[in-house]
Amino acid sequence: MNNIQFFATSVRYAVTLGTLLVFYGWLSHNAVYVQLVPDFSPTQFNAGLCFLFSVIALSFNGPTVIQQASQQTATVCLIVLSGLTLMQDILQLSLGIDTLFLDNPFLVDKTPNPGRMSPLTAICFLFIGMICIIRGRPNLKTELGMRVYLGALFALTLVAGSVLLGYLLSISDVQLGASYTEQAIVSALLFLGLAFINLVNLLHEPEFPMVERYFNANSAFIMVFLWSCYLSIAV
Repeated sequence: MNNIQFFATSVRYAVTLGTLLVFYGWLSHNAVYVQLVPDFSPTQFNAGLCFLFSVIALSFNGPTVIQQASQQTATVCLIVLSGLTLMQDILQLSLGIDTLFLDNPFLVDKTPNPGRMSPLTAICFLFIGMICIIRGRPNLKTELGMRVYLGALFALTLVAGSVLLGYLLSISDVQLGASYTEQAIVSALLFLGLAFINLVNLLHEPEFPMVERYFNANSAFIMVFLWSCYLSIAV
């Protein structure tokens, strides 16, 4: 498990770096860091904020008051921002939050509502929020909590893996259509990184009963990724 922990730590640093590069790309008007390829959808600034909240919530899950406050605050910000964004798409309204932190986005490719992250991206952040809530509350670390954790982790990997393969195989059907912002390939990569980090965290949670019986880090991650591949090809 030491090698897996080391790799998970490396992935956490990579996700953090990727998040910072998204901010740099928007602030410096450098499309490479938010889009990778000109024809791809960009990772929105608000999505970058949610990735930052996710990294904080995962990194500051400790026993001290400051760590707990940081984890809880980041989790609340993550759920509120992604939840409100998703509500805008469901109810077809604008709350003014899409450009609240960045006026006049310089990239609007495949973005019907400038500054708004994809509904798929918002849903993925809500999955991460569920995981962070369970990790931050000892009373939720039960067998039922573990099942919810696994369900959110599976769904997160399924969506992000499908979107990534959709880009690689030029399958547009994995997105929700022209009426909604597409999830960016950068976001899909960062989500897969967060999924792996959360998987390793789960296997090192002493409060979770029977974790090893339900899950093995290598086989489970491969299984979920292969299922994502199948879904993307089937669509």
